[in-house]
Amino acid sequence: MTNDPLIPNNLPAKRVAAGFDTPEALAVAVDIDPDWYALMESGRVLPTHPELDRLTAALGGIKGSDIYNLGSLNLIAGQRNNEDGYTPAKMYRMLADECHVLMSRDEITWFDRDPGTGHRADVAVNMSCGPARNPNLLQDTVAVLNALGVNFIAVSGSAACCGKPYTNVDQPEAAERVNKAHADRSAAWGATVHVNWCVACQMTSTVAAERRFRRDGVEHPLREVQLLTFVAERIRELGDRVPWRRPVNTRVLAVGHSDLFGPAHLEAHDATERLLRLVPGVEVVGRLDAHADDSPCTFQGREKDWTPPAWFATQDTPEGVRAHRERLADTVNSLGADTACLSHQYCHVLWLPYSSDRLSIRHPISIVAEALGCVHPDRRLAAIRLGDPSAFVEQTRDLWQSWGISEDRALELATSLSSPTFVDPGTQCRCDGGGGGGCRESLVSVDVLSATARATPATA
Repeated sequence: MTNDPLIPNNLPAKRVAAGFDTPEALAVAVDIDPDWYALMESGRVLPTHPELDRLTAALGGIKGSDIYNLGSLNLIAGQRNNEDGYTPAKMYRMLADECHVLMSRDEITWFDRDPGTGHRADVAVNMSCGPARNPNLLQDTVAVLNALGVNFIAVSGSAACCGKPYTNVDQPEAAERVNKAHADRSAAWGATVHVNWCVACQMTSTVAAERRFRRDGVEHPLREVQLLTFVAERIRELGDRVPWRRPVNTRVLAVGHSDLFGPAHLEAHDATERLLRLVPGVEVVGRLDAHADDSPCTFQGREKDWTPPAWFATQDTPEGVRAHRERLADTVNSLGADTACLSHQYCHVLWLPYSSDRLSIRHPISIVAEALGCVHPDRRLAAIRLGDPSAFVEQTRDLWQSWGISEDRALELATSLSSPTFVDPGTQCRCDGGGGGGCRESLVSVDVLSATARATPATA
């Protein structure tokens, strides 16, 4: 374990402001072992839910967010406010269903159930849970790692759980059991590197490993690393041996959350830039904090008294969505980019409905996959552009039927995946029609399976 701070915090400043001159004085007042509290101040471990409550009370009734950034705070059991009825099982079922209406059983290229310990691999890849909402991103991940010659095993969904869903429902013992079992399984494969798709998984596993080391003296057997950092390192390691197939001629703005979520999110944001600068044809023109006013995920991590920008209240209407789609394209284009690359999978989902002919919304792993010749169609984006739940259900029938999903359930999912609110009716054919001026055929439909638009013959 290194001594670099894992968990930035304001404990020293808040302690002094509350009149506790030494860490020991506060530790005694809140009934925490002084040596363990010293690890909290140095950013090595987090308090438990009851310990945090005692700390905030002793420090003058402050909020947990006055001590920790949201990313760290959400790792403390019971601190995250989940909607009524949330359970890990319900969450995994919803994410699996969204995945299964967008890809068939035969298209799964990773383990979506516990593969057991009877495997050998140098690298264990935690595909996490949230990315399943965009299964093409998981397909691209597996394809990229194969193209780069990585010896790995990839697991997604509940079989890849880092334990954080149990932290969300204030079940820290269950979270620890799940996380430890996950690490033990990876070590049993012979893996020495644990790649995390999701930044929250990266934070959870890193902090849990540090806690076990400080509490039990058990050295973590794996290097925890986020996917974008790992892929960038692998490309640099291979150098001229990377099997690039084609340049991806695009000007990219790297988008990510940093200040409110802590160092792991900052690292993912930085890694987005580092990785994309290695891809032939890609020009990284700069970066954008996803808390900017025009960002579709600007609301993430805000305090309850945060005032949203005016456009935010109009996103339940097609007119409001279209207006902001143009506004967002104006913002990104003005910074010299034609593509926004999101480092976090949930931000990627939130930005997708604002994709347009002027602004592409992509994840860095898909840009790498395109350059390696192994990219997959973005069916979620195609569903959004289609904007027709009934048509979506019909086009994807073979996909969801392969999983045994009922038509009623498929239609229920389609109402959000392919909502008319987000349909993009302005897309037009880009061919020159033989006259050099554009044929102006309206693209009236979208093929979800191939993620391509289909044009009808031009009319008078």
